[in-house]
Amino acid sequence: SDLPARGSWVVELRKRVTASTRARAFRLLATRSGPPSMGRRTVRLRMPPRMAAGTYQVRVMMSSARGLGTTARTIVVP
Repeated sequence: SDLPARGSWVVELRKRVTASTRARAFRLLATRSGPPSMGRRTVRLRMPPRMAAGTYQVRVMMSSARGLGTTARTIVVP
């Protein structure tokens, strides 16, 4: 997607884990960040050689003069 302003960015791949009987958390598997940029951006993350079944989340964070933006997408690997 198009970035609305010049800003730095971070992309994370995280796996959902059970921290306790009630709490669910995500464990960071891969991350990639970059300097301020503007416009379209394609980011490639190094994936684990074999992804186990489970719930994963790809999270994108961008920081610019307009503020901080975050979005996430959940992926289920059967």
